[in-house]
Amino acid sequence: MSQIVPGLYDLRIQGKPRVAFDTVTDVSFIVGKSTRGPLDTVVVGTPETILRMFGEGDLAEFVYRASLNGAKKFKCVRVLGASPAKGTHVVKAGETTVGTINAKYFGAYGNDISYQFKTIVANTRTLYVKYKTQLIGTISGLTDGDDIANFIADHPVLSEWIEYVKTTDALPDADVAYVSLASGSDGAAITNTDVIGTYDADTGVRTGAQLALVTDGWMTLASATLEGDSSINAALITICETRGVGKCVLTHLESATDTEIKAAADALNSTNGRASFWAGWYESYTKPDDYVSPVAAIVGIICKNEIIVSPGNNYIEDAIGVKKDFDYTQIEDFLLHKVNVVAKGDGNNNNKFIHTYHSMNLTTDTNLTEIQFTAVYDKINMDIKKNTLFAVSKPNTPVLRDMVSEALKLVKHSCLTTKTSWGDGIVKDMWIQCDDQNNTDADQSAGILNFDWAIQPIGAAHYVQNRSQVTREGINDTILSDVIY
Repeated sequence: MSQIVPGLYDLRIQGKPRVAFDTVTDVSFIVGKSTRGPLDTVVVGTPETILRMFGEGDLAEFVYRASLNGAKKFKCVRVLGASPAKGTHVVKAGETTVGTINAKYFGAYGNDISYQFKTIVANTRTLYVKYKTQLIGTISGLTDGDDIANFIADHPVLSEWIEYVKTTDALPDADVAYVSLASGSDGAAITNTDVIGTYDADTGVRTGAQLALVTDGWMTLASATLEGDSSINAALITICETRGVGKCVLTHLESATDTEIKAAADALNSTNGRASFWAGWYESYTKPDDYVSPVAAIVGIICKNEIIVSPGNNYIEDAIGVKKDFDYTQIEDFLLHKVNVVAKGDGNNNNKFIHTYHSMNLTTDTNLTEIQFTAVYDKINMDIKKNTLFAVSKPNTPVLRDMVSEALKLVKHSCLTTKTSWGDGIVKDMWIQCDDQNNTDADQSAGILNFDWAIQPIGAAHYVQNRSQVTREGINDTILSDVIY
């Protein structure tokens, strides 16, 4: 039996050894638009690395919000529309062209780069480079014959902002004032095909989110640009299914109605549980008077949590309000459509009140469900087996069934009241049964005792029912039932 959990992939096969967790949950693959940075190239790093590399825009804002909610490492890909251009300017000595300064990356950001060759010492030049009004680097002591291209390429800061293509080794003229690069462009408006990317079967080259297929080490795939676009959502699911591991976090466009949101989630129908669909745009203190998608926050929550903590019932660290104030009836209806929700709830000790409501993302395969994290399930199962072990050596009688029921009630009480990392804030309710209804005459005659139990995670609209059996050989491993309530 396979089981998909957010951020982790756990394979269970009845009667066979359990496959170990892949716990690389601090790496998420994000694709989106930014003001600068390499195009269609995977950049790996901390939030600080990503923000420094990609400047401003969807990608940087997404990573920042995800980091506020717990994410510590990313794999990011920048995309732009068709035919972007680099900012550029020709460098001269008199009337002769001696080289060209280009912005390092494609995009309109290059138009905000300016430079000046200045004479400080006779027969030498000092190169000053600014981004907007900020001086970002200098190179001094340039003389006739120096390879300016190499000096810039070796500079730890300027090499990330400009490139120099030399025509001759002649020393450029000294400039009276700073000269701005020009003609930098982001290209055409971003479309979903830019975000999804392309694949060249002849060369093997991929772009955009297509790069996720050949990039290892990530567990969560999300788009920072055009979030909610139906084509992108479908493509992210396909990529996760093709890769065979990982989960895509999806959402709807900001303007979508409740009916459209549920219809979008229903249409996705990720049969292997690789999609987690979220509703509830919120106001972030990083973008006051505006609303942002919940996806970045969810990625952060998935990344920060230990394997025994659920992405449900977590508070959004940067949320100060919600676009739609859903009541619990609306939330429950969303959960029944496999839509997880960010909405107002009870405040916590830090005066946070926007948090997550998480469904189990039931798919068309009833053997493939998401019940928060597997460790919660295992902990409850372990306690149940320990508390009912006495039943192994006893016959299946009404007295024994009553004793087992009482033992199960103790586990239920512990599960719902003990303030532990596995119980508190994860399990909303637990159902138990051990009586004549689930112990047939044939079972009793054979000395087999059945007891059933089910858990309902907080924020979920469903129970997951389980059956265990007690025989004289011991207590069988719990079997996840085909019956999902």
